[in-house]
Amino acid sequence: MAKGKKTTLKVTKKASKKKEPVEPFEKKVDSAATILDFYKSNKLKPAAFLSNLSKNQNGGLGSTENQAAKKEVLEKISVLDKDFSKTLSLVHKSRTHLKGKYKIGCARLAGEIVLQQLSKKGLGAVDDKAESIEILKQLCGSTSDGIKKKSNQKQSLNIVAVAILWLDQLKNLELKTGFHQLETFVSRGKGKTKKNTLPGNVGQQAIEIITKPPVTMANLEKYFLFIKPWKNQVNTLNTLLENLTEKIGDEKSRGAELLQKVGDLEEKLDDLQIEFGREKDASIAKEQRLEGERANLKCDLDQIKSRISSVLTGRIKKSIGGALEAVELNPPRTQFLIQELDAISVAIEEEVRWLRSLD
Repeated sequence: MAKGKKTTLKVTKKASKKKEPVEPFEKKVDSAATILDFYKSNKLKPAAFLSNLSKNQNGGLGSTENQAAKKEVLEKISVLDKDFSKTLSLVHKSRTHLKGKYKIGCARLAGEIVLQQLSKKGLGAVDDKAESIEILKQLCGSTSDGIKKKSNQKQSLNIVAVAILWLDQLKNLELKTGFHQLETFVSRGKGKTKKNTLPGNVGQQAIEIITKPPVTMANLEKYFLFIKPWKNQVNTLNTLLENLTEKIGDEKSRGAELLQKVGDLEEKLDDLQIEFGREKDASIAKEQRLEGERANLKCDLDQIKSRISSVLTGRIKKSIGGALEAVELNPPRTQFLIQELDAISVAIEEEVRWLRSLD
């Protein structure tokens, strides 16, 4: 009995050691992982792969070994990454991991995958030199049916997110237009949002939020619901800014008219000086009269120049500065902006009336 128990214990210990074999592939990952190894492994995380890549003495993503591996990844992407979740997680992580050391290389891979996917959708060879928003429109259009089916929704959302990361990184995607296209794409799905709970920011941080794995319809819908009031406010501010720009243009035109009037006065002064020269010998009395008139006109001219300069660099400049600050505040101080615009208009009208009184 004692011997039997002893034997059983030994057998159990040996069996427990055999339960955790080290897979040959994982050994390879620790030493020199290629991009193909990443796609084949179910355990290798993007951060670990990128860290191993930086330690690999054979070179990074541009090495001969990785170029060959990338070619095979592209050929077998429909098997290695059917829903593009591995591609999305890698490209998203590469933007921040190791200070973005491999973000360009990963973005290039993402671009090749996206263009290949577009080609498979029957759109033919898509030109890599096409505008970023056109590429995004084509991709959203070709996957619009997939987003409506739950079985294909993850794949559709992921490839669009991959495309956004690529286009933002390498093709200067204009965020406002790109987000509008994505919002239109999401609206084709069947999901409904009940609560506005997803935090977000407009700009580069928004790219990180909407493409962070896992990308889901619910999160995207919540995000666009969250930024809707901000979008409305920005549109209102843009309208105010356009009105302000128009008013500034009007004031510039008025300023040009004032300068023209100054020029006319200067010409008139020149004419008087010529006349004075011609009549100088006629009589001392006439010369004194002309000299006084010249002095008075010069005084008026200096007064006009001084007053115009004072108004433009004083009240108007201050009001414009206040208006610009009001626009840049979050939320913008719309009422203050309107007050400053009114102040500019009042100042200009006062100066016009003053100039007219000089006639």
